[in-house]
Amino acid sequence: MAAERRNYTTRIAKAKTLPPRRSAINLQRQAISDREGDLSRARLVVIQAPAGFGKTTAMMQLIDADQRSGNLVAWLTLEEADNDVTRFLRGFALALHNANPAAPMDSDHSRNADLADWIIATIEDAQQPTSIYFDNFEAVHNPVVLGLIQRGIQSLPPGSRAIIASRKQAELGLAKLRARGELIEFDASHLRFSSEEAAELINRALGSTLTASQHERLYRSTEGWAAALWLASMALRDKTDAETFIQSFSGSNAAVASYLAEDVLRGLSEELRQFLLRISVLDELTPELCDAVTRRRDSADLLTTLHQQGLFVQLEDEGQSNYSFHALFRDFLRTQLERQCSDADIADLHHRAAEAYLQRKRPIPALHHRFRSRDYTRAIALLQAHLPKLLDDGRLRLTLRLIDTLPGSVLAEHSYLQLVRAWCIAFTRGPNEALAIVSGIQAEKLDSNGRANLLVLQPMLLAMTDRIEESHTIALGVLPKIDGSHHFALSMLYQSLTQTSIILGEHDNARKYVDKIRGGSIKSGLFGAVLAESAEGLLDLMKGQLSQAITRLQHAMDTFASSREGDRRGITLAAIQLAEALYEAGKVDDALKLVDAYSPLVQEIGPADALISASVVHAKIVYEQDRNRAMELLLELEERGRILKLPRVVATARLQRANFWLAEGNDSGAEEQIRIAEQLFEWPDLNQCWYVANDYLTPEICRLRWMLRTGKVNTALPQLRDATREAERSQHNRRALKLRLLLAEAYQEDGQTNLARRTMGKALKMAHSEGFMRCLTEEGNNIAGLINDIQAGHDGGEDAPSLAPAEPAHAVGNVLNDPLTPKEMQVLSLLAEGLSNIAMAEKLFVSESTVRTHLRSINLKLDAKNRTEAVVIARRLKLVN
Repeated sequence: MAAERRNYTTRIAKAKTLPPRRSAINLQRQAISDREGDLSRARLVVIQAPAGFGKTTAMMQLIDADQRSGNLVAWLTLEEADNDVTRFLRGFALALHNANPAAPMDSDHSRNADLADWIIATIEDAQQPTSIYFDNFEAVHNPVVLGLIQRGIQSLPPGSRAIIASRKQAELGLAKLRARGELIEFDASHLRFSSEEAAELINRALGSTLTASQHERLYRSTEGWAAALWLASMALRDKTDAETFIQSFSGSNAAVASYLAEDVLRGLSEELRQFLLRISVLDELTPELCDAVTRRRDSADLLTTLHQQGLFVQLEDEGQSNYSFHALFRDFLRTQLERQCSDADIADLHHRAAEAYLQRKRPIPALHHRFRSRDYTRAIALLQAHLPKLLDDGRLRLTLRLIDTLPGSVLAEHSYLQLVRAWCIAFTRGPNEALAIVSGIQAEKLDSNGRANLLVLQPMLLAMTDRIEESHTIALGVLPKIDGSHHFALSMLYQSLTQTSIILGEHDNARKYVDKIRGGSIKSGLFGAVLAESAEGLLDLMKGQLSQAITRLQHAMDTFASSREGDRRGITLAAIQLAEALYEAGKVDDALKLVDAYSPLVQEIGPADALISASVVHAKIVYEQDRNRAMELLLELEERGRILKLPRVVATARLQRANFWLAEGNDSGAEEQIRIAEQLFEWPDLNQCWYVANDYLTPEICRLRWMLRTGKVNTALPQLRDATREAERSQHNRRALKLRLLLAEAYQEDGQTNLARRTMGKALKMAHSEGFMRCLTEEGNNIAGLINDIQAGHDGGEDAPSLAPAEPAHAVGNVLNDPLTPKEMQVLSLLAEGLSNIAMAEKLFVSESTVRTHLRSINLKLDAKNRTEAVVIARRLKLVN
């Protein structure tokens, strides 16, 4: 079954990843030709217009321009099913593989993150720029998919671009690209045919010439609308009196298409007319499916006839005899079908289609047809039979769309579907909406398994809304009511209790819940293993055991990678926790890769800590080289917090903004942000409450830092001593490390030099032993002098670490402890030649932001403060000439 599913996915994706066949009438549009010279500087080309305006044809003309310039061309026709993240990424990956067969795609890629990594690497490593075409873009509305596309566009290397065709405005942050001059836009006004182009189209289609007056009247009637002109040309083929036909219609909207299509339909035989109407219920046209729906055996011949006559159907895959309707004509045919056939007859067509798909072991399209038939009894029975697989595969949006087609009166009779709907909404639209639904579900109408899942869902949702204590109390009350036979409910309850116990500081209890799963008392499988490792990795991180945290979290990720068919719940949280740990260790490239891949997956629903960590880590990484982008990320985080009603998220965005502004010398602005953050959220005692995202990003620490930088040392010093002692007492060691750095700075400012050095020495010893790097560099020049003193061999007290004074911190002799990667060596070589970031990006076919990321990593590994120092150190180590 799994092999069949993979083969089917590949076959369908292949048809989607090939540009449509060119029309025999290949007319070059002047509006497109006029902008071809601007393509080299464009990051995105948007073609937006209603149906039938020739968007796809315009893209084909742009493909010609790309091929002339040597760009690789990847094509993906989008559809509703591509709102499934996995399906979208697989289709996208296959499109890139078709464009660049030299980059072989590993068929074992099963995780979304692996596919995303492969896609990014393929585009960046290609020897030529890549142009990526997305047709029917309006079909995509999943914010996660849109987020992946938006981030991908932002990171395209020079010369590469995305081209999208859509009926509506694309939600891709167009204003920013427009302001940067990286956007080319075509709308209906650009795509309307000129009078001369319309005449050429009609003449080519008819093989004869209308009079100038007839051309002009036909052009005025259609207003240059491509679909209407094409339909008119088809209708005129069989008209002996062109003058009468041209006078018989007017207008430039869908009514023209309907009129013309109906005229063409009337000219067909009754057999072909009925065949077209009945197969219009299908979204894809194959001879086998058409035979099943129409109960014929000659659909292959009829489809060939329709295609050869240029009527209604277009060939998608010549080898497989797969066809499709133009959307405009399909809608027209369905309207005609509804007018001519009874509801019962149409329902019967959908039933036949569903049965055909089920025979081919394709339950998803079968479900769609069951629901379109409006025979809800049979539709619900089929849905319930496939619900376990749908939910296990994470097809939550699809499941929700199907359930939402049910009338309210029907849904009210099925409490279990209401429960499933709440579950789907929680992980697609957010927990607040799901909570409102849960309160209205009648538990007495559920079976024992349904009741167990309902009991567990409420504390889970409360935890997702950051109502930690309430969630924990309810979960403890629910625990005795769930027996071991309800494996899934019990595993989710233990997950909820693990997370809330960690946050509330009940770490022994957290480990107890983890051991319940890991010890095999419930059948949690892969999910339990990842939960155990990621939960303990989170604790290790906050307790300052960075190297162990990275090992645990990486193991959690690797556990998923080793199982292609395994349960993938929880992987996103583990990935973002790993990104934060890698960032702390100075491995910003690896951290950024994880953030780029997984951040879109938490933007819509949270939870709060994952949402904060992903955005703040990303902002910190890009801040040094692209301040505006960092500030945009914090604004986006603040907005997501408001939408999700998570005040801690909103407050934390302001705290990080305060840190940035304080580093820039905007003391008053920073203080205002801290004050607002203090008021936005009722902050608990964060020495007792272990929020991983607010481990040291707290109002208290931000305000203490602000006091130090604004000359209020006498006020800050006693508070810093108390806070440091409390953090160490509670074994909150990562926070203690940050506080000790600030305490050393305070002692230095207060003139207590020996205490400052001793305090800094203790902090450096911990940082050195565990590999903490970024928590030091974030404080910048304020502690640089103390660190240099200790590294230069000054007396830092008995706690001072032993660091070699003669070599950079990360080098011994001429060998780096953390060697440069091949790509970093290329960047370093170009840097030594004196090239700018833009010039390096163009030479390496990567984005400028990628170059900046490599430069940051080079500076860290060489212990250099700037580009010039990096080159000096590299020459001393004989890395470059």
